[in-house]
Amino acid sequence: MGLERLRRKRVERLKLPPSHTISDYALVRRQFQIFERALKRFRSDVGLWVQYVEVAKREGAKALVGRILAR
Repeated sequence: MGLERLRRKRVERLKLPPSHTISDYALVRRQFQIFERALKRFRSDVGLWVQYVEVAKREGAKALVGRILAR
């Protein structure tokens, strides 16, 4: 998550034009995959579930937030 924050700060600092590259999606997708793996192992960890929902909301993944809350 820190790496994604740094990447976004760098884009802002360099004032790069808005473009959609693979790195825009790859890091976020990897975060979601890590959360899924962690939740398979630690299903009862409520804090982990809340953190996953917060990250999904911040990234604008509305459909994913709905699926997480349904689970």
